[in-house]
Amino acid sequence: MQKITQRDKKILIVLAAVIVLFVYCQFVLLPSLKSISQSKSAINDLELKENQMEMTKLQNLTMKKKLKKITDEYNDSQSKLPINERNPEIEYDIQNIAANSKVTVSSMIFGDVKLFDGFSSDKNEQIESNNSKKNGDLMQIPVNISVVGNDEDSVMSFLKSIESTNRISEIDNANIILNSDDSQNKKFTLSVTVSYFYIVSKDKNNVQYNFGSGN
Repeated sequence: MQKITQRDKKILIVLAAVIVLFVYCQFVLLPSLKSISQSKSAINDLELKENQMEMTKLQNLTMKKKLKKITDEYNDSQSKLPINERNPEIEYDIQNIAANSKVTVSSMIFGDVKLFDGFSSDKNEQIESNNSKKNGDLMQIPVNISVVGNDEDSVMSFLKSIESTNRISEIDNANIILNSDDSQNKKFTLSVTVSYFYIVSKDKNNVQYNFGSGN
């Protein structure tokens, strides 16, 4: 039997080491690397989904803010130029303004509704138009108001407040009368006609009144 030389031993050791290294790489290292790669890929996917969720959350918050702004603007426009008459709101606002101005409403009379046409002076044409109101028509309703106050400042405060309400209105005429020359029992009477405006809508279902937003 041929004796194994020192050189052959070194070769066998190297071959054995290569075989062990190959087995280790094939069955241990490569699966571990593959598992690590898959884990990194899963982590990246999760991070991407998380970023997308954060982006969606921010977009939702932005949309909510925009929706609130649009809703507020819509509600504000509705209070300025409402759909349909909403006369109870007018009466409530007038009584509220009177209380704040320390005057008493002695009378409040709603006049006949008419189609607003600021560019036409033909009354016959206007009366004819009133008989066929259409969706979207701009209507005008005059309200004759009479208030009594103990001093001129209070009735003037009422008049200024009427002019500055949120709802679009127009003062047609105003007159202040001093009822007594007696300095102890002075009473000032303000008679004013205010025209309020609204948009015609045939759909009058579910009308919800918003009291207290006119000032």
